[in-house]
Amino acid sequence: MAEIIEDEVDALYPTGQAGVVPSTWFRERLLARAALSGVFCDVGAAATVAQLRPEFLESAQRLGLADFDVSAVQQATHRALTQRVGLAIYSLTDEAMNPVFDGVRFLSRHGSDLELWTVFERSDDGDRSRLLHDVTAEPLRTHDPAVIAAMQLHGLSAED
Repeated sequence: MAEIIEDEVDALYPTGQAGVVPSTWFRERLLARAALSGVFCDVGAAATVAQLRPEFLESAQRLGLADFDVSAVQQATHRALTQRVGLAIYSLTDEAMNPVFDGVRFLSRHGSDLELWTVFERSDDGDRSRLLHDVTAEPLRTHDPAVIAAMQLHGLSAED
């Protein structure tokens, strides 16, 4: 370690202590809450996978996957596939050319108890999606129960 030469750029961005989230990280973020409305496609549902499989099986196999199944849309290494699936769902329209879905619901690859939601942006949205209601935002605080739970889950602590 003594032989490492620190240049000027390194001095501007010092390495933090492993497992400790700096206080600046919290000051630069907000905790936002909102009610969400709309129609969402559950890409992990058996019926959805069955409907998408004929269209995406060949693409999945070209990427080295054995099949197009739930695991194919949960793998972080195959973003091109999940982006194509998302675009196909985004592009679905009814007879009147109205979008069928407002977004996608899926389970995290980090645990099936973690739900993730993609909210599609549309050209008629303003500063934020028309699907979000009762929006509140407040500073992110280290003592928030959700922050504490997330830090404990990942073995992190907040800088004093």
